[in-house]
Amino acid sequence: MNHVQKPEKFKDLGHFDVSEIAKRLGLLSDVAWAREDEVKPNKFDCFKGNTKHIILKFPDNHEDVRSFYETPGWRIWQPVLQPMMDQIAQEYGYKTPIYSKAMFARLEAGKSIAAHIDQAEINHQCHKIHVPIYTNPEVRFFIEDQGFHFGLGHAHEVNNVVPHWVSNEGDEDRIHFIFELYEG
Repeated sequence: MNHVQKPEKFKDLGHFDVSEIAKRLGLLSDVAWAREDEVKPNKFDCFKGNTKHIILKFPDNHEDVRSFYETPGWRIWQPVLQPMMDQIAQEYGYKTPIYSKAMFARLEAGKSIAAHIDQAEINHQCHKIHVPIYTNPEVRFFIEDQGFHFGLGHAHEVNNVVPHWVSNEGDEDRIHFIFELYEG
């Protein structure tokens, strides 16, 4: 599988209406988040228990992005997420986009995600997209040594193969919809 061209730091992919996604996420209890987080496959040290995930799609082979699975939650969320994902894929001119990873990531207020590099081979084979569903002005996404604030509903491809980390110094949790795509 070929490597994709990553942006130097990030690529702005435009603004999207995420109000329906936010409304549905707002209905989930802390118990539901905790239950989903218990079974997540991405229990990396950089999250230090500060981040909870709801996994919808995930790779089952860290060498080949074409090998992934869908959780039952994907069928529930697909109707509200797929249109946005397809619209973003058009920015790359993809005729047959494949989405190998899809998840919600909730970073608690006052917490951070430690600096890390997504090192597995699959991270070079796809574009990693972040769409803020809930955020606050005190959230910063750092890529190398530069911090950025990604506004509500504003999609960005991030370069995940260089050092990056997140700080949420606000009073509200930050929730991003994160997905990865490549041309099929």
